[in-house]
Amino acid sequence: MPTDVIIIGAGISGLTAALELQKAGKKVMVLEATEVPGGRISSEEVDGFILDKGFQVLLTEYPETKKYLDYKKLRLQRFIPGALMLRDGKKFKVADPFRCSSLLLPTLFSPVGSLNDKLKLLLLQNKLKEKKIVGIFKEKEKTTMEALTREYGFSQKMIENFFQPFLGGIFLENELNTSSRMFHFVFKMFTEGYAAVPELGMREIPLQLADQLKKGTIRYNNRVKEIKENSVILANGDQLQAKHILVATESCGLLKDYLPEVKYSCHGTTNMYFWADKPPVRGNFLVLNSNKGSYVNNLAVLSETSKAYAPAKKSLISASINGITEENTQAAIQKVKGELSPYFPQAQDWHHIKTYKIRYALPEQQHVQHQIAESSICIRKGLYMCGDHLLNGSINGAMRSGAFAAEVILRN
Repeated sequence: MPTDVIIIGAGISGLTAALELQKAGKKVMVLEATEVPGGRISSEEVDGFILDKGFQVLLTEYPETKKYLDYKKLRLQRFIPGALMLRDGKKFKVADPFRCSSLLLPTLFSPVGSLNDKLKLLLLQNKLKEKKIVGIFKEKEKTTMEALTREYGFSQKMIENFFQPFLGGIFLENELNTSSRMFHFVFKMFTEGYAAVPELGMREIPLQLADQLKKGTIRYNNRVKEIKENSVILANGDQLQAKHILVATESCGLLKDYLPEVKYSCHGTTNMYFWADKPPVRGNFLVLNSNKGSYVNNLAVLSETSKAYAPAKKSLISASINGITEENTQAAIQKVKGELSPYFPQAQDWHHIKTYKIRYALPEQQHVQHQIAESSICIRKGLYMCGDHLLNGSINGAMRSGAFAAEVILRN
């Protein structure tokens, strides 16, 4: 049986497209350059520790993930709907008082912002609960910083202490130039659901999607070198043909002959892993560094959220830095330890496991959308592309773009 569609890339968008095409009875072949599915969502095991390649979470209220994933099988482990804040040598906890009542008083009296700021935050949460996602992505765009200051009137203290470290870690940029649409969407997801990780690491998400495909659909270690008409040429010289070819990877080199102007602006991240005999933080908190000009954006003791992330009697610590660090590994390790030692004196004894420098972690998101024109998917007859860069940088955006690409292919 001839192949109907060749999909290049077994990331989240490519896997979702493959699932939809398979449901429609099409013969699909997915070509993946590496030996595992997932693209930017992947994990590896090192000395018994599960290391996600870049600190990532799944927001449980994403509409698309609820459609394609079985949360029970993933055995999702939730973070507390709040954070441990680091500021001026002090630590304090904040949380959603409606879902974490034990932290109501610490949140009310925390120095994260004024009582007026906290009231405005509550009003914002209620406002977003009433908004439909489609409506959010039809709003006039401004930067997130403009929305926080001009539209909602949050104080500079609240922005510096909470919004910049929290949203900066999500958007991977500290100036909050990301579209206000993305801010509203993400904040709505956090308000209505939870941040979570699969018990065995983020890799379980693409593995679950891949397991839904027919055996042999994905061909691993097959790097595509070039696209010619209705053929793809592999790095080893083999040539494969299909009526339709879908490029589901941000590697724009494959499309240079068709879209010479295509260039994906992106944000990078540096993710460092350490292990310790004792956890620096008890409980499944996300730790936010709200000190101005800080090196480390956030910290997470992942073994406190999912015990499977680390061997028995050991703790796994993730430290994330926005952007790609220029320092060598040893210098970066000392910088992280030095910055965190005032809060966690035992940081000097942490053992470095591995550092990931991820240059393409998220697409730039100054302009984001929820719907997409068919012309953005269909490059020419028989050639298509998908990916979160076409909508918005999220697992939800990746799945949605893949599903829509499949729909366009089926129509054609």
